Parts: sequence; C-alpha cells; structure tokens
Amino acid sequence: MAGIAAWEAFEDGELPIQTCVHIDTVFYLRRPKRLKGKAVSHCVKPDLDNLDKSLRDGLQQSGVFGDDCIICSSVSRKYYADEGESPRAEVTITFDPSEDS
Repeated sequence: MAGIAAWEAFEDGELPIQTCVHIDTVFYLRRPKRLKGKAVSHCVKPDLDNLDKSLRDGLQQSGVFGDDCIICSSVSRKYYADEGESPRAEVTITFDPSEDS
C-alpha cells in the first residue's frame, strides 16, 4: 500500500526515483485499550528497524525506486496513534531529480 500511495503522490515522469533520497518516516501504531487517554511512547514490538525494512521493501517492489541502496539517509520514529485515529505511516521522500546517482 505504501507504494500505491507513493505513485499517487508523485507527478508523471518522477518515478522510478534514480538518485539519492532521504526518507523521513513516522509510524503511528494501534493504541492498546489499556493506554486510553495516556500519551505514551511506543517502546514494544514491532521493532523500528523491521517497520523500516517493510516500508522500504514495499517502495522498491512497487517501483518507486529500483533498489533501496539509493537511500542515503533516513529518520524514523514510532508512536501510538491518538484515540480515534487509524494506524498509519507518514513518509516524506526528499530528492533532487536533477541529480544523477
């Protein structure tokens, strides 16, 4: 699903990305009922590196980029979704299309 959303976010001709990219990701995970109303960091499984890997594999498999080796830098965070909000990932991909890899 990440790949489909990415294809919709980019303009025609921008994909696949073929230059160095920076990925900034915020994962919002399902809030357990026991944490109702509490602001708590997400410090349990799934591991952040597994979430990142899954996202990157999805972007690569959908053709957003040919190989995830073009990722030059990344920042990732994970939180519980606020009450009434759906779990999701918010991803910002920054790159300079005029740059060659």
